Amino acid sequence: MPLPAEALIRIATAGPLVVAAWFAIPTVAATERLTKALASAAAAHGAVALLDLIVKARPAPTEDAYRALSTLIRDVDCEFGVAHVVQLRGIAGAAARTMLGALCQVARPGAPIRVFDATAPAIAWLRERGCAADADAIARAIDEVTATEGATTRGI
Repeated sequence: MPLPAEALIRIATAGPLVVAAWFAIPTVAATERLTKALASAAAAHGAVALLDLIVKARPAPTEDAYRALSTLIRDVDCEFGVAHVVQLRGIAGAAARTMLGALCQVARPGAPIRVFDATAPAIAWLRERGCAADADAIARAIDEVTATEGATTRGI
């Protein structure tokens, strides 16, 4: 039985910044949930950014989920950019960053996108692009989406 979208992705906001943490392979439902969160943030704040945290590695997504991810990447309306942070270390992290970078190239993103291996440089890049989310609000949002995984906001 598949996990519900809430178990696969956790989402929080910090003003114009949407923070998402993935805990399993993306599914269509989880991707749709992120799309709705981005639309809601855009309605409230106008221009938005996405900080996308890949917390756990899993096998490649299904073909339907891959198409949903490609559509999200292509159609995302994040004026300040999308920062993907692969929090995995070693060969698993390198492979995940490579796959995500390739997916972003193939999908022809609708917003500036970069793939990072750490959160602090990703946030700095989004700030350089104009995302003015409060540092404390960002830390709280990251803690909210990663709380049970033992992640930390140190160094942000």
